[in-house]
Amino acid sequence: ITEIDQFKVEVVPEGHMLLIHNVDRPGVIGMVGKVLGDRAINILRMQCALEKRGGDALLIIGSDTEFPAAVLNEIRASSNILSVKVANLS
Repeated sequence: ITEIDQFKVEVVPEGHMLLIHNVDRPGVIGMVGKVLGDRAINILRMQCALEKRGGDALLIIGSDTEFPAAVLNEIRASSNILSVKVANLS
């Protein structure tokens, strides 16, 4: 995959993928990593795509574990998160 929405990416579509559309702000990646780490969800792959500095961004995370609804809801609760989508391709 080379493009998702308006974002240029290089993603291999496999496993469990989390696609997070967010505002480009410090701490967003750290918050997402903490939420996943607190639930022992291993990050196998991660890519960030930026529209422009301070604008919208896309964070793509690949895992060998499904993302539970509670994790998705906790990430969505952040004011810097615009949308959260999951693709299960395994």
